[in-house]
Amino acid sequence: MEAPSGTTAGNDWTDGTPSKIAADGLASARERRTPRDAVWQAARSSARDPFGGEPGPWNAITDVPGVEVGLATLISGESVRTGVTAIHPRGRAELGDPYAAGFHSQNGNGEMTGVSWIEESGTAAGPIAITNTHAVGIAHAGVVAWTVKHHPDVADAWLLPVAAETWDGYLNDINGGHVTVEVAVTALESASTGPVEEGSVGGGTGMNCYAYKGGSGTASRTLAYGDERHVVGVFVQTNFGVRRELTIAGVPDGRGARGRRSDRRSISRRLRVPAPSSRWSRPTRRCCRISATPSPAG
Repeated sequence: MEAPSGTTAGNDWTDGTPSKIAADGLASARERRTPRDAVWQAARSSARDPFGGEPGPWNAITDVPGVEVGLATLISGESVRTGVTAIHPRGRAELGDPYAAGFHSQNGNGEMTGVSWIEESGTAAGPIAITNTHAVGIAHAGVVAWTVKHHPDVADAWLLPVAAETWDGYLNDINGGHVTVEVAVTALESASTGPVEEGSVGGGTGMNCYAYKGGSGTASRTLAYGDERHVVGVFVQTNFGVRRELTIAGVPDGRGARGRRSDRRSISRRLRVPAPSSRWSRPTRRCCRISATPSPAG
């Protein structure tokens, strides 16, 4: 299925009409999720060089075995820039198998469902959805609908889906109700392993970061644990920061620059670690790395 003129290929709809989510679009989504070309891949690798470490083959959260990521992007006219990102930590086929989980809220301004069970058990099960602030409930319902369709035995027990958000109201008509259950299900259906499209896609479509265009991003690093090697994968949806605070690998890149404020916004992070750990006792360290940029991220 050809992408409409002016958009990228994938689950994008220029008129924002959920009915344009077609079966052939879902079937071909996986075929389109490959690196655009060698130049794109080289530029992406170069951008990560200042941060050191050894990335996985895709430098993405999908370098962690079993992880799948899907996107549904809504772009329409001048006012609709939003969507949903779906992450299957164990893949779509292993929904009932729990994984170790933890969470930390640095500022308290940010909504994520399912945290009561994560705190109680140190585990979670099923996919994770990330979208805009006013669509958290819709994304939650989308996870339930997808589970009922594909894993009815799991749904017959009980579900506490994880759905999280950042606010895209600067660039998106956030009160327009453009994200629907069907859109969320599309993101879940289109998930695959391999390279992950980044930037203005999925839940990150309408986001800002340090008064520049923000969005979705991912990376991975391999590490040694005794005689074994493991992969740490991260996915973020960024929407925070004042331009003058932008610091990259210790270099103050944004000082003296002027731009629209987005310091009262947030960043949503997902860290996947298939390595030995103690009940996810370290989620606050991710915030330490972010605060070192520096920025009052939520």
